[in-house]
Amino acid sequence: MGKKYVSYLSVNLNSEGASPTEITQRLKEMGWEVMYGPYDYKYTWNDTESENYDNIYEFLTKLESVHQTLRGLNVYYKVVTYESGKETWNYN
Repeated sequence: MGKKYVSYLSVNLNSEGASPTEITQRLKEMGWEVMYGPYDYKYTWNDTESENYDNIYEFLTKLESVHQTLRGLNVYYKVVTYESGKETWNYN
C-alpha cells in the first residue's frame, strides 16, 4: 500500500469578489471537500507507491485546475499538501 496525501486549500474572500457559495460549488465539482479548521477545503489523493512523474503531473494538473477555477473570482488562495496523518496542525 502506498502513501496517501491530502492537499488543503484556504481562500481569502473579497467583498467585491465571488460569494463563498459560488466558490464552494466550483471547488466541490472538482472533488474538494468543505472542512472546518485551519483550512477551508481538502482534497485526498489516491495512494501512491512512490514519488514519480505521473504523481507530480497529476498534482500540477489539479493545481492548474484550481487556479483556472478561481481565476477572475477576486480571491486569494493557498494550497499545502501533507502526507496524511503528518499534518503540522491538529483540531485539538
